[in-house]
Amino acid sequence: MYIKDTKKIREKLLEILDNESKSNEIENNIVDYVGRVCNTSVGNQELFNQSVQQVIELGKEEGQEYSLEQAKINTMVAVLLKRCHYSDIKTLAYLAKELPKYTKILKVEDYYTKQYWKQVKVDTCEYGDISLYNETMPPLTLIICDSLVYKKPLLSLPTIGFFEENYDAPILKYKGTAYYSLGPKEIIAQDKVLDTVHGKVLNLGVNLGYFAFNASEKEDVEKVTIIENNQDLINLFKAKILPQFTNPEKIEIIHADYFEYMENLKDKEFDCCFLDIFDNGKDLLSYLKMKKLCHKFKKMFTSFCLEDEMANLLVDYAFIQLSQDSKRTIDVFYNLPEPPLEAEALEILAFIKKAYSKVKITTASELENYINPKTLIKLL
Repeated sequence: MYIKDTKKIREKLLEILDNESKSNEIENNIVDYVGRVCNTSVGNQELFNQSVQQVIELGKEEGQEYSLEQAKINTMVAVLLKRCHYSDIKTLAYLAKELPKYTKILKVEDYYTKQYWKQVKVDTCEYGDISLYNETMPPLTLIICDSLVYKKPLLSLPTIGFFEENYDAPILKYKGTAYYSLGPKEIIAQDKVLDTVHGKVLNLGVNLGYFAFNASEKEDVEKVTIIENNQDLINLFKAKILPQFTNPEKIEIIHADYFEYMENLKDKEFDCCFLDIFDNGKDLLSYLKMKKLCHKFKKMFTSFCLEDEMANLLVDYAFIQLSQDSKRTIDVFYNLPEPPLEAEALEILAFIKKAYSKVKITTASELENYINPKTLIKLL
């Protein structure tokens, strides 16, 4: 990566460096508290309603007319920020202004009226190391419910939401540890892809069969082939979920290693491929290896579930690479400290370095663009 030495580029690099730790603190605190703290409200429904009315009255005093919906959202955001314990006044003011824009009141009926929920009923069961059960999410529980929203270099805000009534979500556990839940975020991410699938569809990772069910419902989908590396989950799916599908004859499920299968796959065997096999934050290196492997497919459209979250985490590595490369052309940055990296992180950085090898940055706006998660996905 070549970075031109200009005053504006230097200023932009210093600005991003100055904001880096603060941005990480903002993201990490919000993600830690959203979804992790049960019943993230002011205590109970009665106290919540009182707080909402106080927000409405305070707004009137300040010349703001808040709707009931907006007052509820502002109340939930206020509770979240209080629990995050931000000490910086500017950070608090920024989040108090921005987070309500990306906070939603979720409606249970928007999910329960989907054909999958009407038709597929999941009961508590165990198959080997895999167990399935339903978990009830209490009202006023904040969760991440959609894609991250890019705000500025190294800072993206989550789209968060809450139900005002109980929401039942099926959970998969592996050896007693929950690893997959069919919540709003997962449903919305898969719905975005479903409009594009057609013909012969490849699905890596069966999970609870939501994607396979909806793909098989489409008239222009001929067949859905599922690749799953866990035989216990395959047994559960075949016994408890697949029999409830409208078109089970369209479904083929194969037990195989994901990477081995994709390495041996020819380009024209499928029209579309949807991959839902990576645990965001834990499988960055596996994601990069699979992304590289998928380069050989010119005829098959490939889509990764929640790829924006992967890219948002990888942007930190892109900035490390950018900082290192800036030392070659910008003398003032020669002494920039390099963060200590473990073996896996160094391997991730090698992928990033290759992706950015032909990049030339000559303006501050180009610099900012190249540490945007969407740009990173294109480069990969």
